[in-house]
Amino acid sequence: MAKKAQMAMWILTKFGMLFFIVGLFSIIFVFQDNAKKQSCTTQAQGIADSISNKINQIVDSPIEDEQRSIVFDKSIPLGKEQGTGYFVSINDTQYKNTPKSGALIIEVTSKSYKYCSGASRVDYSKTTVSLFPSSNERSFQSATSKYNINSIVFSPSDNDPAKISYYLVAIKCSSKSYPPTKYLYIQDCTQNDPNLCYSFNTAEIDDKCGFKE
Repeated sequence: MAKKAQMAMWILTKFGMLFFIVGLFSIIFVFQDNAKKQSCTTQAQGIADSISNKINQIVDSPIEDEQRSIVFDKSIPLGKEQGTGYFVSINDTQYKNTPKSGALIIEVTSKSYKYCSGASRVDYSKTTVSLFPSSNERSFQSATSKYNINSIVFSPSDNDPAKISYYLVAIKCSSKSYPPTKYLYIQDCTQNDPNLCYSFNTAEIDDKCGFKE
């Protein structure tokens, strides 16, 4: 009987240690997962703020013609040799009752973590905004009672090298006439060489903002 009792106690002890170890690893896993989500959210917000700040600098700049190319990272880093893919959406939200005025809503969303996202905005006025997606699948239109919304989606983490968004190109320019008309062009550039992205020499931009002979 004593041996059976000792054996039973030994089995209970081993099971107790096993449950303790499993519980401990579960707690550590949940803690690490929450830490990654928090880190992801912080960095997604940082990306959104960085994009909006750079576009806002162009919009507010006294220079009539200006171009910026924003380089995308391949992923949002989550730790040593770890990262998550992400999308960047720019939603041109135009006021229906105020032509050429609205806001660009920048949203950064993780592919892996449901609650990992960040958002920022850039307000503009008296400006014609044009979005140039890399394909029709990355362009969307919608409307509400107050706004017309044109959206473009960038995919820096795309698995297809031909579809990777390498750069966000933002070009602000004005017509060379009086009174001048202001334009803002935003392109999803999937070319690894920035010289192949849109520039002031692009036909549509040159037509609106170039000097006429």
